[in-house]
Amino acid sequence: MPPPLQRRGGRGRGGRGRGRGAARGRADREGDLELEVRSEAPSRAPSPPSEQPPPATNSPPAESGRASRASTVPAGDVDSAAGLRESITDLQRSYDFAKDDEERERLRQELERLRSEEEERNANLRNLRGDLGGNMDKDRQKVVATWIGRMEGVNHKNVKKAQKDLTKEVKSIVPSAGTLYGICENFDTYQHGGLFPLLHLSEDSGVVNKLLNTDSFLDSDVLGPGNMVDQGVFEEVACITPQIEGSGTTNSVIAVSAFKSIETSPNAKLIKEWKQWTGARAFLQDIVMAGLECTKIRFLVRVAPTEEPEGFYYMLTTEVPIREPSDEGLFVDTLQRFRVERWFGYNTIYRKIG
Repeated sequence: MPPPLQRRGGRGRGGRGRGRGAARGRADREGDLELEVRSEAPSRAPSPPSEQPPPATNSPPAESGRASRASTVPAGDVDSAAGLRESITDLQRSYDFAKDDEERERLRQELERLRSEEEERNANLRNLRGDLGGNMDKDRQKVVATWIGRMEGVNHKNVKKAQKDLTKEVKSIVPSAGTLYGICENFDTYQHGGLFPLLHLSEDSGVVNKLLNTDSFLDSDVLGPGNMVDQGVFEEVACITPQIEGSGTTNSVIAVSAFKSIETSPNAKLIKEWKQWTGARAFLQDIVMAGLECTKIRFLVRVAPTEEPEGFYYMLTTEVPIREPSDEGLFVDTLQRFRVERWFGYNTIYRKIG
């Protein structure tokens, strides 16, 4: 358990943290962020209770760096679209050959239930991607996220050198249009050097369209067996831009919370209630109480590829300006406390490289 954070509102900075923290604290107690949200997908599918995180599977908890998994498929049902279609086909075959009227009626009802579930699953996916032609919502920002991970940690004395060497390799495979981020923590509760020491984000429309049209995503082993790569196109479904009191600054870091899913289509209920289960509300309050500021919060959902969702499916990014050298260390401490409180998802802090 990390040591308690020190309040900074009273430092020689005009009481910046105290006044802003009180204002933001009132907003949180009123039950909402009270900030502008651009868009949110409609709610259709069932989900875990709004104040609880998505139910986890057998994947390790947050200290292992693994993401939580959420499913809306009832117990006993299939977990993927392919499995659902296969179940429908098998049931239809059983129905065609059934001779007992009672058995045929039971199979018919089960077929109707699975077909209804399949229609709901497909409609849920279309809500995010758009019409049947596969076109996504053109008004929503698309982001190509490329996660660069390590299979094993590095010696604590060689963290910076290892990141520098890996950065050289990564620059040769990621799109030139975009921003490369390096982890700010020497130890992200999983391993020295970070489980995912590098993250590349690109909002360039040419890069996005190329991947969506050609499906030419990077292979997970493109950097060899020692590093895993997870690349996908994400869509921004919500964006919050809090008002800040201080002057603008180009020096900032981003906290990223990433989550996995066992579903192959987006969960509309989870999308609607993202501020609760991702911990965005609590994290914003922690940031303000620490005397820091937040300039942007984004919630993104993976739209491609989704056939085998082994990588991260949902992403929450929180941008914090760094006005003093001590701000970054304080933000790292704030995130560590957030990890302990939430205990699921992969959470770390990144800074722009170069």
